[in-house]
Amino acid sequence: MKRMLSAALIPFISLISAYAADPLERRFIQKGMSEGEVLAKIGNPDSESYDSGNGATETVKRWIYLPTSGDEQTTTTIVLKNGKVISATRDITRHPPSASERRFISEGMSHGEVLAKIGAPDSESLDSGGGATETIMRWVYLPSPGDDQTTTTVVIKAGKVIKVIREITSR
Repeated sequence: MKRMLSAALIPFISLISAYAADPLERRFIQKGMSEGEVLAKIGNPDSESYDSGNGATETVKRWIYLPTSGDEQTTTTIVLKNGKVISATRDITRHPPSASERRFISEGMSHGEVLAKIGAPDSESLDSGGGATETIMRWVYLPSPGDDQTTTTVVIKAGKVIKVIREITSR
């Protein structure tokens, strides 16, 4: 009977925590908060990446929360180390992101800035195998109105853009 009751409560508890996440709380995330506190306050991130390369002994997580109802103008980036918030930044986001802004993405920008400026990629891949010591993300933006002849690939390492590739796409 206890097992059945436990099994029935798990989805209910998950549902409650999903409803408890309030986008307005994003502005109150502070340095030193635990990962659990962040999840309880604002829920799961829209995008998550890990930095653990170059022989690092600790993993750094980056959580990105895209604009949503209740927080329509802001992309929130939270960096966690050892289960604690080490930084929380909020970037004003244009709505909706314009594909024409892709040409202004440059090396050195944070991946939060990229998301705030041009939105989520059409596809995402991680390069971390084959003995790699660092994880590299590749975000691909396919041609769309405003940038209808160009495929843009943004290469990100340790949360920063290290390369932008813009290629004319033949039709």
